[in-house]
Amino acid sequence: MVDPRLRVPRHVKVFEKMMVQLLFKMRVRSTSGYLTLLKEIKNPVTDHIPANTELIRVEKDGELINMFDFAQQLSVRTNSIDGATSGSSAAPTGVAGSAAFSSSKRQQLEKERKFKPFAFIVGGMSTGDVTVDYADKEKVQSIKLAEHGMSAAAALSLILHSFEECWLREDNENEDI
Repeated sequence: MVDPRLRVPRHVKVFEKMMVQLLFKMRVRSTSGYLTLLKEIKNPVTDHIPANTELIRVEKDGELINMFDFAQQLSVRTNSIDGATSGSSAAPTGVAGSAAFSSSKRQQLEKERKFKPFAFIVGGMSTGDVTVDYADKEKVQSIKLAEHGMSAAAALSLILHSFEECWLREDNENEDI
């Protein structure tokens, strides 16, 4: 569990101390002492995954995808209700500049943005396959991020960067409305 108020240390030595504290004490507390910033969760992991979460395995044997396009597709899928997407409704001519239209448009976008959770399962990339009992290979989508092998850190960096780009683009487009 990671608290959003956690500030990751900039220096490697301080970061190492924090990770050692996490591994030995199973938690990292704030300097004030009452707030838990990092906590190791107990197995099974499925107790901590929300219901109806779409699981996606990242491994060497999966389908090769462009992560930026995949993030866009996943964002559209999670933001849609009954086939309508956040970018699908067009503005009627002559009313686009009015305040009433922009507030109704904003309300419509808020209704359409219903989040369906998803989670990526990233294993040790040098081994190639993810072996977990809660995500069978036949039941869960498997993806491959590149033709060549990647470290788990590089895979996570690519995943986070692609969603950041996708969601920042959506936020910037919605500000113009």
